[in-house]
Amino acid sequence: MQEMRSDANLACPGCPNTDAPCVKGFGPLPAMVLILGERPGREEAEEGRPFVGPSGRWLEKLLEMGGIRKDDCFVDNTVSCFRVGNPAPKKAELVACRARVEQVLAAVQPAVVLAVGARALRWFFPKDKITREHGRAKEWNGIRIIPMLHPAGVMRNRSLLPLLIADFKRLPAEMSRSLAPSPHTYRLATSAEDVLSYLKGQPLFAFDLETTEPILEGEFVPGLAKPLGFSVSVREGDAVYYAGSPTVIREL
Repeated sequence: MQEMRSDANLACPGCPNTDAPCVKGFGPLPAMVLILGERPGREEAEEGRPFVGPSGRWLEKLLEMGGIRKDDCFVDNTVSCFRVGNPAPKKAELVACRARVEQVLAAVQPAVVLAVGARALRWFFPKDKITREHGRAKEWNGIRIIPMLHPAGVMRNRSLLPLLIADFKRLPAEMSRSLAPSPHTYRLATSAEDVLSYLKGQPLFAFDLETTEPILEGEFVPGLAKPLGFSVSVREGDAVYYAGSPTVIREL
């Protein structure tokens, strides 16, 4: 098994960030799984490897929940250059880096790509939204693409953590299930109004509450549980998740 690491500080042709340090892919060749993020952060720029900062450490633990070793995967980003403040990749950057990512796909020959974050998902499916597609495998040119919420986003909004953990725990099933069209629809509500709109006219619905673990000094204490989010469903295979307290519905 070969190992590949692209040269740092080598901008892609046409890249607007000619003065930016670049962090390119690293990992075994070939690799069954390619992890494709969005852009490197400061720690990645300093060490010259993708996903070695806080998000990378979270990612490693999440992958273990799905039975995957990060060292067995090839790891890269849709944009290789670091920018101060770690802004979302712009269109010009994505276009400049596209040929490089295509070369990585050809070299790695992955069966599965974990598209981590909205920009990574849109590299393959420009019109898709990560809030709707996360955790569900799709086919692209014979490769299984599994969009995942980005750990950095979840670090800023911990209420999404149950969703992220559930998606990674379900990875083995998503990596092997049939990709025939499925009637299942699961989406993330962006507001309480979205939830009410989904429930409008429905006399009955299922409700599931996600909370923090109510453990104090090894003892189960129900009163310590704090709500992280909830999901509602009006029929099998169809549900909406809201990252927040269910009291927002009562307050509307």
